[in-house]
Amino acid sequence: MASINIQNKQSVPVISVNGRLDTISSPDFDQALQPLYGKTQHLIIDLASCSYLSSSGIRSLLVATKRLTSDGGTLYISGMKPEVFQVIEMAGLHRVFKLSDTTEEAIGELMRPAVNKQEPITFSASGTSFHYDVLEEDKKPALCWKDAGIAGYDELGFAVGQGCFAESHEAGTQQTGLFVVSGCCAALMPEEAGMEGDFRIPQNPSQAGMFVNEGVSFPKETSGLLSLNEEAGLTTAQLAEAASTLRKNLKARDGDHMLLVIADPGLDAPSVSIAIMATPQLQNLLNNTKLPIGDTGIRKSSLCGIRYVLDQMPNVPKDASIQTFLGGVLSFENIIKVETLETANVFSNPKTWVFLSDGCTDASENRLKIKTHGDFTLQPHEAFLTRRLYADSSRLLIKMLHGGFSAQTFQVESFDHDGRKLRPTVLKIAPKDMISRESERCRLYAMPYILNNSAMVLGAEFYGNTGVMRYNFVGIGGEGSQLKWIAHYYQEWPLEKLEPLFDKVFLQILKPWYGQAVRQDIHPFRDHDPTLTFFPHIYEQAKEILSITPDEEYITIRENGRQITNPYWFLKYKFPELREWVFNYHTAICHGDLNLQNILLDENMNVYLIDFSETKPRSAISDFARLEDIFMLDFAPIENEADMHDYIDFVTRFYDSGFFSAEPEVSYNGRHAERVRHNVRLALKMREYALKSVGGDTRQLPYLLAMFEWMAPIVCYIHSKEHKYVSMVVAGLLCDKIRQLL
Repeated sequence: MASINIQNKQSVPVISVNGRLDTISSPDFDQALQPLYGKTQHLIIDLASCSYLSSSGIRSLLVATKRLTSDGGTLYISGMKPEVFQVIEMAGLHRVFKLSDTTEEAIGELMRPAVNKQEPITFSASGTSFHYDVLEEDKKPALCWKDAGIAGYDELGFAVGQGCFAESHEAGTQQTGLFVVSGCCAALMPEEAGMEGDFRIPQNPSQAGMFVNEGVSFPKETSGLLSLNEEAGLTTAQLAEAASTLRKNLKARDGDHMLLVIADPGLDAPSVSIAIMATPQLQNLLNNTKLPIGDTGIRKSSLCGIRYVLDQMPNVPKDASIQTFLGGVLSFENIIKVETLETANVFSNPKTWVFLSDGCTDASENRLKIKTHGDFTLQPHEAFLTRRLYADSSRLLIKMLHGGFSAQTFQVESFDHDGRKLRPTVLKIAPKDMISRESERCRLYAMPYILNNSAMVLGAEFYGNTGVMRYNFVGIGGEGSQLKWIAHYYQEWPLEKLEPLFDKVFLQILKPWYGQAVRQDIHPFRDHDPTLTFFPHIYEQAKEILSITPDEEYITIRENGRQITNPYWFLKYKFPELREWVFNYHTAICHGDLNLQNILLDENMNVYLIDFSETKPRSAISDFARLEDIFMLDFAPIENEADMHDYIDFVTRFYDSGFFSAEPEVSYNGRHAERVRHNVRLALKMREYALKSVGGDTRQLPYLLAMFEWMAPIVCYIHSKEHKYVSMVVAGLLCDKIRQLL
């Protein structure tokens, strides 16, 4: 039970609840408040002594709030115990109720004098009487957009400009014309004669954009609401004259700009129009004159904009929020068509929201500034995504780290809006599905297992088929840490230092992956088919570069006359036949695309992995086979045709040898003996790690198929033709071995 006590404090009724406000006591609470409705504007519910709040009690509080606010009053809830506040917070009602710590604090808020708003302005124009209700006295500058690339609907706010919908990466592929944006919706009237207007209503306005050639946008705060004192019909020209008269009454300067949102109930068809007042100052501002504001000479009373013709429109309340109103009427179901606002359009008793600026500033000064190092620039859609991803920043310095087959990575220095430097991060740009996979698989497979992996995903954004991801780039030692790819050490260090480094990476740091292999049934031909991942075009590349078609079962190595399996034939015809073949083997979480550009180390040799788009459980030896490909082919010392002949002679004997059961033959007679020794030793290290990961299981087939997955597609890489030819030879030798084992 609860006791209900009512007393007045500074003429405000305070209702104190002592005990439980539940199913039993809430009817008494409701009855105690009933006589107060209509007699007082404000109430305070003091819950300092309330020990329990049930759903019935919450309902009583909601009813009381609704009764008071409907009469223009206010209800405060004060002094809640933590357990009572938790009930309200859990229901999300802490955002609905007005809350205060004490009764005195609530009284102070209620007694605070209201801000005196400016009285309505009454004036006449074109023989019609108008009144203007001031909604916001503080004016803000409009923003001038010129060749801004892609701007989000949320960036533009309320805007009129020239450009096109940003639904392609290239602006030139889209129909350009006059556009309007209203935060939640955008419309476009193409310049080309005979083309229909169109509109867009995105679910998330921040993720939708316009290519902006030029335009003016206004903050979302409405200056006021213009209405007629008596019902009448007005043409666009008459309404523009009224807006011009209003400008004078508001003492607007020449450099102040005005935008109108006109809600017309309509005699035949209701409409909403968004238009900017075309003045000589606007024409000077937009010196490209792409907007249709100067066709017949600028007049102060002309309006430039677009009209949404609607199926229906509710009455517009005097105090209606423009965002709420437009969100209700600008829908796919309600918009019949869009058309250019014409001088002769007739409005029936319209209500017009007015945006009046305090001058105009360059929009670029308010946007995130992006500076790039080197000879690259971000494409418009990439810059758009980057701005969304780094919304906490005011400027970025971007330096390219690595341009891979499917993705590019950049090191980013960012600064907050007060100029403070944020922690260094990496920006990755790649296809949408790759970024989605990487973000998810980093969460699932990297963070729970790799204890000192510091490459945490900080966010991802998507636009069309492009995704961007942000992850941190700070070593354990803090900002001063210098992270370097393991490729740097591979190029600089001797074998005596490299081998212990690789032992640390694979036998210690990554042991939580490879050291926990589990026996499972796998489909090795499906898992290692490169045409199902990055290289569906491999056959075309092989024909174009090496003149090899996938329809010949065998090819001949021209250097020694040996006949081997055509790897592209094997891939096209044998892989599909064996795709559902099951093999019981050791599986582990594997990176899936491990190379020397996604293993990084700081100055203390702490290891950080990146690029997790292909990470998942698979054959436990997969990553090691991939690295053998890199050592033996990507880094093969082939600088000319003579080097290629020497290397083919070497790899033919090397891959004729056993993989796990016998030492391969290493007999290289070319001029790069030391480099070949270097590569062979590290390749054999990978086989050593592979055997450890599968408990000494010497079956070769999974390793051969994993090697083939990355060896055959080298024909698609940015490599010399000699490298691509050698990779084809090795892939054919691998196919010979695979066929022997089947």
